[in-house]
Amino acid sequence: MKYSFLSRLALPGLMSLILLAPAIARADMFEISATFNPGGLKGIGSFQTNGTCIICMSEGTLTNFTFTVDDDTFTESSTSAIVFDRALNIFLELGLIGADDPTDNLGFPGGVVNNLDLLDEDGNLLSTPYTVTPAPEPSSPVFLAGGIGLLVFGLTRRFAKKSATH
Repeated sequence: MKYSFLSRLALPGLMSLILLAPAIARADMFEISATFNPGGLKGIGSFQTNGTCIICMSEGTLTNFTFTVDDDTFTESSTSAIVFDRALNIFLELGLIGADDPTDNLGFPGGVVNNLDLLDEDGNLLSTPYTVTPAPEPSSPVFLAGGIGLLVFGLTRRFAKKSATH
């Protein structure tokens, strides 16, 4: 029985994609969102990791941190330290000072508490839970779709040849 080159690669290729899927799906970009009450102030932001760290720190494995709430934008350039735990999906430590108004502070209390604290220029302390969600990389679905397409193409050719000979 003669197998085509494509069908010999399709099944091992798909198996490799399935085995590598957890590593491929590990997002490097994360989004942060929070709604402060009272007042309903919404804050959004994002940051990146190097994709391999479990405990990601601002000293190289966590970059491009930015968070905007109301008229204030907090960035990693104004941080004292950022520590993000990928396994727990929470920040362990963070102290930020707003770039546009140094009297505004943003902080994560740390530990396993999933709260974000905002101290505004009026001295009001707002605390709220936050969510961190991975933003999937566009390349991951492309690789998966390509692998499935390769498998389907190889199998249809394979079954077409079998049905033609029988």
